[in-house]
Amino acid sequence: MQSGKSSQQIVNLLGEDEIKMSKIGVLRIINAYRQHETAGRKPGSDRPKKTTKRDCRTLKLIATRNRQKSLTIISSTFLTSDGNMLSRKTVSRRLRQERIRSFRCKKVSLISQANKAKRLNEAKTHENLNCEHIIWSDEFRFCWISDRPQRCLRRSNEAYLSQCTTKTVKKCNGIWYGVALQNIELV
Repeated sequence: MQSGKSSQQIVNLLGEDEIKMSKIGVLRIINAYRQHETAGRKPGSDRPKKTTKRDCRTLKLIATRNRQKSLTIISSTFLTSDGNMLSRKTVSRRLRQERIRSFRCKKVSLISQANKAKRLNEAKTHENLNCEHIIWSDEFRFCWISDRPQRCLRRSNEAYLSQCTTKTVKKCNGIWYGVALQNIELV
């Protein structure tokens, strides 16, 4: 522009660097630079957002209160402050700005507080147990509560919150496998 080259010469120079640009594209950049002293986009020339800051805060609140709901359900029930509905992709973008994404729920055992205390006491009583005469079996059959994995809305550091986990149970048909057989003399 300031080098005194014509737009065709600039197109030819760009073609040597394997940058394809038309003569009209070069002219537009030159004219924009002359008018605004920059070749970039004008500030505020982007499409305005459909949501306000208040809408984003409300979406964040809905997502953290209903972690098991899908983005499609949230988008179909949420109305912006001016009464518009949002697409699933827009809801996903706004939640991603808040660092909330859809993850698979972590699987944890479904254990009551009483059983957790019993297990801890049992582990403490057998802490110094001599394991020479104990045979351990690990033949448990596992059955998940649901067949397909569930998803939840969370931040990456909230993996083990109770709302972000899926409870699993062990299934046995009246026989518990995996019990310790104690005091067996090995031959």
